[in-house]
Amino acid sequence: MKNNTISLTKDLQKKIRDYFDYEGKIYYSKQELIAAVAHLNISVSIRNLLRTRLIRSTYKDRIYQVLEGKSSITGLLTVLFDSKELFYLGGIYAFNTQGLINQLPVSYQVINTKITGQKKLGVFNVIFQRKSPKFFYGINSRTYLPELERTLLDYCYTFGYKRFKSAFDSQKGTVDFQKLADYAMKYPIQSIGRRVLYTLDEEGLVANNIQEKMTFKSLITLYNDRPRRGKIDRKWNLIINK
Repeated sequence: MKNNTISLTKDLQKKIRDYFDYEGKIYYSKQELIAAVAHLNISVSIRNLLRTRLIRSTYKDRIYQVLEGKSSITGLLTVLFDSKELFYLGGIYAFNTQGLINQLPVSYQVINTKITGQKKLGVFNVIFQRKSPKFFYGINSRTYLPELERTLLDYCYTFGYKRFKSAFDSQKGTVDFQKLADYAMKYPIQSIGRRVLYTLDEEGLVANNIQEKMTFKSLITLYNDRPRRGKIDRKWNLIINK
């Protein structure tokens, strides 16, 4: 965008606002913003757009927000990550949305493959957590939230088996048991998948020989926060330490 740009009259500012309203986008990358203004045949710098408060910088001068628009975490993230980059909304936000907990999030946990750390993006507090691409399945492509069955696995990993079992029991009417079993078999942390599959197996909700598709290299406890004492379930190589 040229430096020798025109000043923005009220009519030009209205033209830009009308364009943003028509597009219905809240967040723009720098490249998208340049293309939008060029489409309107207006030669104006991003600095001038900021000065007239038509936009504001949301993240490192890479993402800009239209001030009249309502903030949306998913809208922001779809600009931050391109269409080929993997991410999903996890943690407390996902657990609350899926009805597993009543606690409301004070920040958004964004699981992705490249960014880590806590950042302020506009009005949002975001905690980025980097994970292997193997975790990215069972994600709704519209909301960027994991499905209930996929969320239950992250829930078991975060809070342990006792709270998982309680959440599972409360959600039985809505859980797809076969999908949960399939997702558990794919979960990169096998100890979590194994505990979930054991639960389904104990209640007769999966095929009796489903464990034959897995290889167990270690003996683990059912409850990871209790002593390693109890009956050994050889089928799942679990210490049932109730």
